[in-house]
Amino acid sequence: MDVMGMGPGPPTPILPPDWENPVVVERNKTPPHVPLNPYPTVESALLKGQTPYVKSLDGRWRFKLFQSPEATEANKFFEPNFSCDTWDQISVPSNWQMLGYDKPIYTNVQYPFPCDPPRVPRENPTGCYRREFDIPAEWTNRRVFLSFEAANSALHVWINGNAVGYSQDSRLPAEFDITPFIVTGTNFVAARVYRWCDGSYLEDQDFWWLSGLFRSVRLYAKPHVYIADYTVKTTFTDAHMTDARVSIVCKLGTATLCNIKDTRFADQDHVYICSLAGGHYWDVEGDHIQARWSDQGVWQKFTIRADQEGPICHGNTVYFRAHTGQYIGRDEGANELNASCDQPQAYGFIIEKCDGSAGPVAADQDRVQFRTPAGEYVCVHKQALVVEPDSAMDDNNARVFIVHCNQRRQANGLTLKAQLYDASHQPVFSADLSSKFGGVTQHLEDEAYLESVVHNPRKWSAEDPQLYTLVLRLVQMDEIRDIERCQVGIRQVEMKDDLVHVNGVPLTVRGANRHEHHPEHGHVVTKEDMIQDILLLKQHNFNAVRTSHYPNDSLWYELCNEYGLYIVDETNIETHGCHPMSMLSHNQLWRNAYCERAGRMVARDKNHPCIIFWSLGNEAGCGPNHAAMAGLIRQLDNTRILHYEGDPMADPMFTDILCPMYHRVEQIKQAIAKPGERRPLILCEYTHAMGNSNGNVHKYWEAINMYPRLQGGFVWDWVDQGLTKTAPDGTKYWAYGGDFGDTINDAAFCINGLVFPDRTPHPGCFELKKCQAPIAVTCRNLQRALFDVVNHYMFSSLDNVVLQWCLKEDGAVLQSGELSLVGIGPRCGKTLRMPELTAARDLKPGAEYFALMTLCLASDTPWACKGHVITQQQFAMPYGAPKPLSPLPEPSMGTPLQVEDGRVTRIFNSVVQFVVDQVGSTVSLSATPSSSSTTSMPIIKDLQMCINRAPTDNDLGGGECSYAQQWAKVGMSLKENVFWRAEVLSGAMRGGLVQDTTFVSQDGQQYIKFRTHYEVWCDKRLRIRSSVTVSPSMQSVVPRLGLEFAVPKCFSNVAYFACGPHENYADRKSSTIVDVFRSTAQDMYVPYIFPSENGGREDMRWVSLRDKEGNGVMVKSRGAVHFDVSQFTIAQLEAARHTCDLTPHAELLFLHIDAAHMGLGGDDSWSPATHPEYLI
Repeated sequence: MDVMGMGPGPPTPILPPDWENPVVVERNKTPPHVPLNPYPTVESALLKGQTPYVKSLDGRWRFKLFQSPEATEANKFFEPNFSCDTWDQISVPSNWQMLGYDKPIYTNVQYPFPCDPPRVPRENPTGCYRREFDIPAEWTNRRVFLSFEAANSALHVWINGNAVGYSQDSRLPAEFDITPFIVTGTNFVAARVYRWCDGSYLEDQDFWWLSGLFRSVRLYAKPHVYIADYTVKTTFTDAHMTDARVSIVCKLGTATLCNIKDTRFADQDHVYICSLAGGHYWDVEGDHIQARWSDQGVWQKFTIRADQEGPICHGNTVYFRAHTGQYIGRDEGANELNASCDQPQAYGFIIEKCDGSAGPVAADQDRVQFRTPAGEYVCVHKQALVVEPDSAMDDNNARVFIVHCNQRRQANGLTLKAQLYDASHQPVFSADLSSKFGGVTQHLEDEAYLESVVHNPRKWSAEDPQLYTLVLRLVQMDEIRDIERCQVGIRQVEMKDDLVHVNGVPLTVRGANRHEHHPEHGHVVTKEDMIQDILLLKQHNFNAVRTSHYPNDSLWYELCNEYGLYIVDETNIETHGCHPMSMLSHNQLWRNAYCERAGRMVARDKNHPCIIFWSLGNEAGCGPNHAAMAGLIRQLDNTRILHYEGDPMADPMFTDILCPMYHRVEQIKQAIAKPGERRPLILCEYTHAMGNSNGNVHKYWEAINMYPRLQGGFVWDWVDQGLTKTAPDGTKYWAYGGDFGDTINDAAFCINGLVFPDRTPHPGCFELKKCQAPIAVTCRNLQRALFDVVNHYMFSSLDNVVLQWCLKEDGAVLQSGELSLVGIGPRCGKTLRMPELTAARDLKPGAEYFALMTLCLASDTPWACKGHVITQQQFAMPYGAPKPLSPLPEPSMGTPLQVEDGRVTRIFNSVVQFVVDQVGSTVSLSATPSSSSTTSMPIIKDLQMCINRAPTDNDLGGGECSYAQQWAKVGMSLKENVFWRAEVLSGAMRGGLVQDTTFVSQDGQQYIKFRTHYEVWCDKRLRIRSSVTVSPSMQSVVPRLGLEFAVPKCFSNVAYFACGPHENYADRKSSTIVDVFRSTAQDMYVPYIFPSENGGREDMRWVSLRDKEGNGVMVKSRGAVHFDVSQFTIAQLEAARHTCDLTPHAELLFLHIDAAHMGLGGDDSWSPATHPEYLI
């Protein structure tokens, strides 16, 4: 088909469409550059206010989805007379799948189509967009640019029916100069967006495949000569970093500042560029452009040089300057060329004939035409050299070419001026910096270079993100032609002493991988969404983000500059589903695509101080194309660190640091200890946060704090990528792969964030906050109450931090106070003596005493309010309280107990009844709620031994080796419950019986045996003692060893003395404190998107469940145990696949008391990863 809707080309050669041609990554896009926002005045630039030269095209667009690009309407909708009034209207930006068109698809590794690069499925959903827009009158005589900030996966663009261009790379702007195609007043833009293109093979990231115009679309207007790009670099001039050099390189843009586009084929000598309609080729040979009809065609060679602003129009005449220096023009209606024009200020194309066989034959307002010896017409069409059909020409078979010139040109009379402003908008330089274009010999004629020193600058860091504003002015004849502005952070990144340094200080990365994700809007994220993430990240002690695995919206980097986060900016390349993964990196046809993605990312983002690493992408293997990318990035920017995990050998060609993923703690220690290896190590991904996970993370931070060359890591990942969906009963839940009819999917592997899709933190998020906290309190001597406060901040003192302390006895506050930490500088510490914690006191028998140190903000910051808790540390004080006289005192009085034996055994009196159903093997307890009550109410129901839990995502990971598969293979099931005869003891004040419970494996060779002693007391107490024996031949770990029972649902008010306040397990409890907490059964439920074991609490001393009148049950333990309270049975949780599958039991709550409960693991989620000391 016609790739731009302009008619078919000749039958040979047959060219693939743009979206299946890896050599064609774009057509007619502007050269890469920083984001441009032209301002009318310096004042408006400083305020970053509204500018009349930028117009948003966000909003309502006409839209229709077709099943393939070949659909008839999809090849006509861009024509001026086409009516799309019956089409739907949708919002832009958006992903069309989130609006009900097509379906979301989630994959982790595999492609959602057959892996056959560069071919994509014939059924290629194609979204056609169209809308009108107005060009303001004040934009007359300005160049107008159309920018799609992102389009997934590729798009073609038309303006007023004219083909404009093509773009791939769904995460960087597709920007076009549309000046030749617009008129003052009403215009229309049409965009055809393809779900799949050959570029999709480079975008196999672990996230949802969603399509459409999902970032903003805008127009901006520039003068004909304008600031097209600029680079700002800051370096310190001395070792003490007291002065900084700010250097600026600015590139000029004119009407012809663009490159030759649309390379189709290449050999050793020539690059051939195909016309948009196919058939013709351009062969670029040195400085010449040659046109031919076919391989046997006759060549005509011209040299076209840009001369300032291109063709100039004066009235109805268009003028070009010939190689003789004359101007060639034609008045409308005239048949002869007019070479007599004399306009000294006119700028145009210099057209030099390379032989005398052909020359200009005709001209009108838009074109000068040249006839080749083959009889074709070559036209200079304002910006472009074209061969096109024209009713005024003799040859109607000519075809259109667009070949833009990229020639140097003079910039006479143009001056670049710059001023740096501080946060109060006061100028930093004593006078404006100024440079004429072309005035510095080592720079091109279209560049200007400025440099100055800032004395004693406010330095930028993630902790103290001090920003300046740079304002650039392009001046000609004392008239301001163009104004641009950007944030400037004065900081320096370097490798020194085998470590990454920022501003001369070794870096510690407390990082997270972050996808752009919203549960209702897909990949569309607003400024408010971004700020929410940044605040949460900083509040949980993160200082860095890896933009996994693609460049983010430009606004994200501006906000990270402002709030302070270090960024790894990652190229939009992942080929995880290729076999081998590095296949495309070794394919020369894809090299340009690799380099375009890297180069355009660097060009767009190079001025952001928050970016301290460039990344070559993710999980794409390595090969020559990665080497080319690395070389290009280093050439474009030598001020940052290069990062790439994809080379298993970590060749310095590809990466400046070691950056493995999911290495265990011992592996990262071994990596930095290798002979000859001097680079630091930063984990690009670690502690896989899939569901109830993040066990063992404290071990990573113990190692990071111990070994200087372990410089941190990035958690995988920040947010659960669940999409909101509605169940048939109207219940909303978060969906994952396979929930939208996407038959090729990777299920719930997108659900691995530290926060839920609505940004509610997981309990694992609190663990990271604690383990990577930038302040630590350690005990030097508890007997003497000496504590060390250690400040791990790189640049910040603790002047804005207070230490709040309290001493508690069994959860009750005895003393409290507050200490100032003023004067503790960055990377320093101080020993505090707290005599209040050593004073003598009356010690309560059996009591536990804990001192809690809480470090809080003393005043508001941009990211958190006064009182925000940075970290806590609790210490068990060694006061030596006497032991209680009796752990369980005998009842002093009460109604004697009776025993009834039989099929149902009862031990009872007037206030308590203990019932054992010998046949049903159930145990229950009921009691009167008070001494005045005569009505008994159930307290405990279905009490039994328990060894199972609903598998977590980590339990399920690992295929045949997973813990869940081990449990399934062993197949432990209850074989028998034997109850021994009941009896009364101690003068009928106590009654008891013994239960033997045996669980046996499927093969009968493995067993777990419990012997449980029940003692019922006449005052409504039940004492349970249990011992367990596990067969030596046991081939599987055991999830838990404990008991479970049900209580009435009205007992939903929970109080407990244990680790809290949030959910915790044996290998994830560093972030907890031991205290008395109050909650409800409903609030203790953690609604993991894939339902699993949840809500546990470690080190329980006691727990009570009561109704609103205070009636209920209390469980006390002689040792610290694990417990959880749930609205759901284990079977319910295990059977559910989504939260909407769970219905709380109408009458009961379920309590587990475990003598042992295995840890969670979390080093990864695809192998059994719970550490041995946390297994049973």
